[in-house]
Amino acid sequence: MNRWHSLHSKQFFLLAAIICFVLASPLTAQDNAQSGAKLAALKVKVTASETGQPLNSAKVQFVGRIGQNRINQTENVDDSGTVTLEYVADDEVQSLWFTVQAPGYAPAHYMWRSDNKTIELPSEQLVLLETASVISGRVVDTSGRPIESATVDLSMPLTWPKLDSYYFTLGEVQTDADGNWRFENAPQNP
Repeated sequence: MNRWHSLHSKQFFLLAAIICFVLASPLTAQDNAQSGAKLAALKVKVTASETGQPLNSAKVQFVGRIGQNRINQTENVDDSGTVTLEYVADDEVQSLWFTVQAPGYAPAHYMWRSDNKTIELPSEQLVLLETASVISGRVVDTSGRPIESATVDLSMPLTWPKLDSYYFTLGEVQTDADGNWRFENAPQNP
């Protein structure tokens, strides 16, 4: 009897935990659409700045808060270089930023934040990615000796809006035994 009681108590606890998780999870835009809420969308189109051709290898990471929903998702663009973020039209956009990356291209970063103003997202945003360049360097101590395994954090200004005090992280690299580092997705004109 003890074993039966213990087993069923554990099953009940697990079921209760699942129910609490589901009830505490915020609704997604798709959930709200099924309940009749009107949806809005931000369509991001990614192209190569040199050719105007869609970059179907790009990924877009969306982060922010719209209504009660926290957004943190990475999406692959489709064959036309497009990805769409749907959200409930009546929900207040508190913040949203996205970073676009594609192999061989410098990333781009867009940001909307409220600053006590209402945010109105565009329905479409064209992102032009520039071909990346390679940057490199060497980390040494005050005596000129190379520092192995040092972390080099690389950042650049926002793509939009142009704000002097805001930067986003391009990536980080480690130095080799000779203190050298190399990064292959830097913008050509930082």
